[in-house]
Amino acid sequence: MLLDVADTRADRTRAADVLQQWRADRFVRPSLVDPRAVPELEARIWRQVRVPAIRIPAPEVTADPERTAADAIESLGGRRFIVHIDVDVLEFLRLPAADVPLYGRGLSLDSLALALRVFASDPRGAALVVVEYNPDHDTTAEAPAVLTDVLLETLSDPQSRP
Repeated sequence: MLLDVADTRADRTRAADVLQQWRADRFVRPSLVDPRAVPELEARIWRQVRVPAIRIPAPEVTADPERTAADAIESLGGRRFIVHIDVDVLEFLRLPAADVPLYGRGLSLDSLALALRVFASDPRGAALVVVEYNPDHDTTAEAPAVLTDVLLETLSDPQSRP
């Protein structure tokens, strides 16, 4: 059926119509930026935006999750923040869903929960982002439920709110 619709539309479309639509569509115009200049342009934009970012390695969080989270918040000097969790830093043996697995060196779910409680208790927290889940490595398909349970238990805990 879709082929019939496509054929009917193609029969009614003239080359001039396609050209006019192409000229009007801003997404098909050639870029005014040389692709080789894009990395420098992105770097210049980031310098102007000045979004502070703090990267905390898993071993540091594991050593003292609550203190590490509190220190990270303090270092922002009162600004709002977003917590970005990369599944790659979590212990792969417990949560086999990372793109780049850490065997025996990743952050435990318990350490994650302790750090998240600190972040969730601060009113300046604006969002939580979880990235890098790889379903190809999650042979049991249980990782999303496990991680979701940890997040829900941690973030819905009344003790983690101001």
